[in-house]
Amino acid sequence: MEIIIREMAQDEIPVVKRISKKAFGVVEGLMVPGPRQALVAIVDGTIAGGFIYKYESIAGRKVGSASVFAVDPAFHGKGIGTRLCEEGIRHLWGAGCEALVTYVRDDNVASWGAFKKNGFDCVSVADAARLFGAAGTVMLYFKTIFAFAPGYDFYVALPGGAPVTEGKAGSGGHIHGYMLANAALLLPILLRTEDARAMLMAFALVFFGNVLAGYVGTLFSKRQWNFRMVQGGAFIFTLISIMSFMPFVGNWYPTHYENTPEFRRDLAVCSMAGWAFLLGVLGAALILGGSVPFLRYAAILANMLIIFRCMAYSPISAYGGGRVLDWNKAVFGAFVAVSIAVIWALHSYS
Repeated sequence: MEIIIREMAQDEIPVVKRISKKAFGVVEGLMVPGPRQALVAIVDGTIAGGFIYKYESIAGRKVGSASVFAVDPAFHGKGIGTRLCEEGIRHLWGAGCEALVTYVRDDNVASWGAFKKNGFDCVSVADAARLFGAAGTVMLYFKTIFAFAPGYDFYVALPGGAPVTEGKAGSGGHIHGYMLANAALLLPILLRTEDARAMLMAFALVFFGNVLAGYVGTLFSKRQWNFRMVQGGAFIFTLISIMSFMPFVGNWYPTHYENTPEFRRDLAVCSMAGWAFLLGVLGAALILGGSVPFLRYAAILANMLIIFRCMAYSPISAYGGGRVLDWNKAVFGAFVAVSIAVIWALHSYS
């Protein structure tokens, strides 16, 4: 099988966009931009995939942005994606870029692995600001979909494989940041709540307990795991939390990804442990809510996180439900059914 990588012709724009939307699904496909510049992978005369890119001028530097990298599902497993990604990145470096950026959904194993192999690294807001300056980082976040995409990580590559980060923060630092960032998003609700102290206690119980339960789930595998707050979608979270509350995504991630059933099972077990904890909070509120007032607030927050888990499609899948669905649809259905039953019971007796 011969794979030919070449520049996209103008009359091929609709084909590349259609393949990208097909690869990413209905909801995620809505974020696929109309390609102006792209490379295409041709297999037996058919366009099998596209690498959509653009150039940005950030802080006086030419930055190449890999907007979308997708392969038609009918051509998966043939090495087309690996080749397309390599050629796309080589093309951007050849165009004189001084840095490359992209954004990847947190558990998108194929894209995550491809970009890591080609010198990209996941960066925090602090790392991005060090590389591009505060104003440049804001420009990059809003010129890409990163500010609007919950569950996405920001990746950067520098010429010659130069280090992108100043050293990876440990799980403790990420957990601390995750709790503080979500507490900040909760602030408008705290100011409107009759008992702000009880709400804050409930927040600490639900969010830290969920993190701890996820860690317990990681103990069932032999992999190494780190906790990470996923910073994509910050603008959307902030906008929604002015009137309601939509928290940043935080989860446990293996240090090495692989596209295997065992890997998907381990991700699912981690997510199910957190899900079970949230159901336990609702159960405690059902039984003890009258005698422990702050449990009513805890039930509200747990209820919200459970609903997000039941909506296991991008971008909400990043809250953990997508991991269970990807591993076993029957188990996912069982968790959803139990969740609905517990939520219904709680609302019926409250």
